[in-house]
Amino acid sequence: MADDELTVLYNPGSFYSQKVALYLKERNISFNENIINLAGGETYKPWFLRINPEGQVPVLKHQGKYIPDSKAIIDYLENAYDTSPKLLPPAGSDEREKVQRLSELISSVEIEVITFGMMIFPHYTQEGHITGIIARLGRWRASRMGKYAAGFEKVKAAYPDLREAYSKKAAFLSNFVKRFNDEATVKEALEKAEKVFDAIEDKLRLRDNAGGDWLCGPAMTVADIHLAVLFGRLNFLGLRHRYWENGRRPNTKAYYLRLKKRDTYRSVCEKAFNPITMLLIPMFRAKLPLIIGVSTVVAAVAVGFHIWRRGDLDLEKLCEKLQFWKN
Repeated sequence: MADDELTVLYNPGSFYSQKVALYLKERNISFNENIINLAGGETYKPWFLRINPEGQVPVLKHQGKYIPDSKAIIDYLENAYDTSPKLLPPAGSDEREKVQRLSELISSVEIEVITFGMMIFPHYTQEGHITGIIARLGRWRASRMGKYAAGFEKVKAAYPDLREAYSKKAAFLSNFVKRFNDEATVKEALEKAEKVFDAIEDKLRLRDNAGGDWLCGPAMTVADIHLAVLFGRLNFLGLRHRYWENGRRPNTKAYYLRLKKRDTYRSVCEKAFNPITMLLIPMFRAKLPLIIGVSTVVAAVAVGFHIWRRGDLDLEKLCEKLQFWKN
């Protein structure tokens, strides 16, 4: 692999991973994929924490460097690649400041609390896609997240250089689990998102460049990337009725319908939530010896998926057996 090639360590179902994937596809920048197994806790393994002590995807590898955090990755790519289309106006311009303000507004939605909160309190959803295996695994992951702290204790002794990273992650997860299990906190996050969508509706209705399809005028910007991925997640969670299909935000709904026509949006934000790309491929990749060959891996994945479709495979138990501290 050439040193100049881009590799993105991510998971297709990860909210922040989708921002980077959509950005790259909209800019027609090719990249290599390294799908990380979130259900198995791969981001908590020592090798991953050494490249991102936060233990989160996505991470970009380019020219021997590792760059974590979706915002930092997008900023890096915007500077590293001069090819059109650029998704950020020139630095120092009023347009750049406008895009940044909108991006910060959209990113203020507490999507992690909302996502896991809907697994715990599904009565807030309507016509959601969190059904079947994805719903079960989502609830399993939410219920088992607190157990990661015990796993961290088991590996800290073996990796003293990562003690601080594991301790910080344990504290973060402990607080996070409390937040999304508290219905008042989840409800507050949903209500705050209403205010964000009110501001988006006003922006779309009164945008400076009348007739433009995007938030800041006729050209897509990074702000649209943030909003597109937010649409995809809220739609997946069954919350579109609350934010744009309730008749109160017609401009927001029209924007969403334009998004749905784009192949890039559909490939990143609508087709990502399936057990093949999110679970089976990364699990088999991690567990099967490389010497057995690619064809055997593909066959094993196909057989596993067939068994799951028949209902004979309990992926929750499989995930439990594949947790990072058991490797």
